[in-house]
Amino acid sequence: MVFKPWQTTTALCCIRSPTMSGLPTHSPGHPQPVSFHLARKKWWGNCAWCSLGVMQLAGRNATLTTRLGAIGDEVSITIKNGELLDKDFVIHFPIPMRNAWNNVIFTCSVMLLFRNEAEVDEWCSTRGIPKGDVRPIQQIWDFATEWYGRHADADWTKWSLHDAVEIFRRHNLTGPIWDIGGDSGRF
Repeated sequence: MVFKPWQTTTALCCIRSPTMSGLPTHSPGHPQPVSFHLARKKWWGNCAWCSLGVMQLAGRNATLTTRLGAIGDEVSITIKNGELLDKDFVIHFPIPMRNAWNNVIFTCSVMLLFRNEAEVDEWCSTRGIPKGDVRPIQQIWDFATEWYGRHADADWTKWSLHDAVEIFRRHNLTGPIWDIGGDSGRF
């Protein structure tokens, strides 16, 4: 039996669980409370990027509720018919993607939503986390739509490094944070 996560109210695990067969190694949803959660079916997302992926997979009509920088003001992001309605935000990517899987839980915990780059600067300086790449939420919504668009397919597998590089390039995700090198293996 193939588990179809987006047709149930069951949340997903970040790491494959022995009791939940059929889950990908890293799903965009999470069974424990984290900084992002989605209305309607009540999923939690691992990070800003994954949460946008959950929104796409949840039927492209969803509301995401989170706190800016994980502890700031509570905000909501809405998509309707696949269109992002709340566009006045940015997403910070402080961990280079080539290192993301070294500690994916930490990586996701710091991939956060902010109002603007000045908030990112303040957040980084008070936490001692180097500033990474800051992108408009619309750009990451478009990217997440493609990146997570196949995650519910029965034959889904992780992207190859080559495929990941091409998807990054298509969405103008360039620079040191997005450089994953190599053409073999999976991302």
